Amino acid sequence: MSQVVKFYSEDLYLRVSAVKSTDIVREISKVQKMGPLASLTCGRVITGAVLMAANMRDRQSIGIHFKGDGALGSIYAEASFDGEARGWCDIPSADLPLKSGHFDIASAVGQGFIHIIRSQPFEKAPHVSSVSIQSGLIGDDLAYYLHQSLQVPSIVALGGITNEIGEVLECGGVIIELMPGAPESLIDTLEKNVSQSKPFGSLLSGGLSIADIVKNYLGNIKLIENFHEHEFSFRCKCSESRVARSLTMIGREALDEMIDENKTFEITCEFCSKLYLIDVETLKGIRAELNVVN
Repeated sequence: MSQVVKFYSEDLYLRVSAVKSTDIVREISKVQKMGPLASLTCGRVITGAVLMAANMRDRQSIGIHFKGDGALGSIYAEASFDGEARGWCDIPSADLPLKSGHFDIASAVGQGFIHIIRSQPFEKAPHVSSVSIQSGLIGDDLAYYLHQSLQVPSIVALGGITNEIGEVLECGGVIIELMPGAPESLIDTLEKNVSQSKPFGSLLSGGLSIADIVKNYLGNIKLIENFHEHEFSFRCKCSESRVARSLTMIGREALDEMIDENKTFEITCEFCSKLYLIDVETLKGIRAELNVVN
């Protein structure tokens, strides 16, 4: 379980969300059999999704899809206000040479686009917005999205630590958002504090609490502390019925071909790696539903 802690300045010009997401990222990394590069990179995306979901409303969710041409391929994470989180990447075993002694996150992501999918209850289709990947460092890219798409000037700091075999030791992040009307003096103070701050991974390795990490960025700005009402954990929504419904998307012709092969198909959930066996009778039932709908 991971608890998102929220902070507000007394004048309400600052909103801050912070989390130590180690447990979630560690479990997803294990399920996905991620190497160190994937664990750190996907961990940042998953943490970003958790923080953004915590600032949404009840039953809303967000998906973050980094569709780049880097070593990891596509990277996707989603989280809900209610505390669900999951994620994956195309090539979890990908590796790259270290760059100046650090994992090359930017090359792992590459160039391309970020698609943000916001879902609300009772909506027929989610709202999707896209921006280009700016640096591939995840935090900077999400800050760019918040500014470009939502007109919210933000600082997004994400990071993690792994051992040599890819096990996640620490992971977390913080989003600092400036509310409308924030005075220039506050902006100047924030920029100065952030410029003097250590990298987020270093703060995690120092064993600081969430409150101390936030103070590292905000200095002596007085804050009101609150907790998100739901704790976050890795939860997959897959089920046999969901898998069957997903097959309706491939079309009648593809279903016909699968049925003609007369064999049981294996489908693995990309989030939790659970294996589903779809037999011919099930495929015929899905095809029959398509015939009724059309």
